[in-house]
Amino acid sequence: MTSLVIFDLFDNTVEGGIPSSISKLCNLQILDLSSNNLSKSLPNFLEGTENCMSRSPLANLIHLRLSNNHLIGNLPEWLGQLVNLVELRLEYNLFKGPILTTLGRLPLLEDLGLGGNELNGSLPDTLGQLSNLVSLDVSSNQLTGLVSEAHFSK
Repeated sequence: MTSLVIFDLFDNTVEGGIPSSISKLCNLQILDLSSNNLSKSLPNFLEGTENCMSRSPLANLIHLRLSNNHLIGNLPEWLGQLVNLVELRLEYNLFKGPILTTLGRLPLLEDLGLGGNELNGSLPDTLGQLSNLVSLDVSSNQLTGLVSEAHFSK
């Protein structure tokens, strides 16, 4: 299955965690595990990339959809390394902690969905660097602080 480009399990009753071995799918462009019963924290996709030409985790990933599950923990730093990502949908899980400043380094990101979690802190200024961003959903979290000009810089 190392040639797999699309892995779509949307709207099933899959349970448990997400295996870190998904990072061995070097050609994966679309990963949709939305609307399942997945729990646990996101695995470290930095491991297992030694078989891929790129050492970056899931270097070809364009769409990552994990919404409507029961995923927990902080957003992992490796999300900020998915430089080809166009869509990141993590709504309606149980993620906590701050929104990663490194998400502002995803140059192709158009759709960022983080609503319906337990994220806290302020909206990172770095999100203002996302010049291709069309949709930003951070509703129904525990965010505080100000929205400033820096959020709209690009």
